[in-house]
Amino acid sequence: MVAPPAPPPAPMPPPPPPWSQDECFGTREREPSFPGALSFAFFLIIVGVVFLANPNIFTNFQAWGENMVNVKYIPRPPEALIWSGVLFFAAAGVSDFVTAALRYSMKGRRRKVLGDVFTGIALIVFAWLTSLYANRAVSGPVTIAMELMIVGILIIVFFLLMARSWSVPRPT
Repeated sequence: MVAPPAPPPAPMPPPPPPWSQDECFGTREREPSFPGALSFAFFLIIVGVVFLANPNIFTNFQAWGENMVNVKYIPRPPEALIWSGVLFFAAAGVSDFVTAALRYSMKGRRRKVLGDVFTGIALIVFAWLTSLYANRAVSGPVTIAMELMIVGILIIVFFLLMARSWSVPRPT
């Protein structure tokens, strides 16, 4: 007896359409570039102010670097360099608050406004911690450890606040 012919194989389903960038990453809403450009302008002004406050900043960095090479560890930076850092971080933090206010007034996206506010908080706190370091109230490692913890907490709070506005599409 002859076996019946095998049924033809089931047709392969067509491949899924290629993913578009919009499907993977969402559509990019165009935001006016004015807040970003203003933020960059603030950065340039802040750097200029820091250089005016400490015209020997490059010499300070060079002396500190040479000292590191000679002593084989990271020594305390020159006082003028530490206070230049305090000025830079404080001014950058304030500029982030100004940028956040500008974004908010322009009906900016909540995520960017909140990100600017949290960045401003982190920078102001870092300026404060650096001033404590300059006054020898805390050590360098304690300053860095405290800033890392604060930034970690700010990131967690940011994600918790933003979790409500993010929705992940579910496969159908």
